[in-house]
Amino acid sequence: MNGNNKNYTKGTKKTKKSLTDNNSKSDIDSNGNSKVKKKSQQLPAKKASESKSKKQVQKPNIFQISAQFLKDARTELRKVKWPTKKELIASTIMVIVLVLVVALYLGLVDIGLTNIIKRIVG
Repeated sequence: MNGNNKNYTKGTKKTKKSLTDNNSKSDIDSNGNSKVKKKSQQLPAKKASESKSKKQVQKPNIFQISAQFLKDARTELRKVKWPTKKELIASTIMVIVLVLVVALYLGLVDIGLTNIIKRIVG
């Protein structure tokens, strides 16, 4: 089986079209590579005056940028799965307990090292 034209999904009869299905058979060489030129290769080079004028026209100001940022932030915040009150309380208790355990451990290590140094120095 060639595998260039179709990818079969295990356990189903559905197939996914590959990129080569969009091109005609004559546009594909013997190695399976496409002979079609990319759009960027087909377009002529832009004039310097055209590109400068477009940059000046399309330049957004700080208020447009800020407004777009706030819209995007609002959209992302709607996607967030916020914790329930029960989950929030459980997580907060775990953080407090772990902080106390680490603080106790570091305090004991500090006391032990202080006693060792006092004995050495005298």
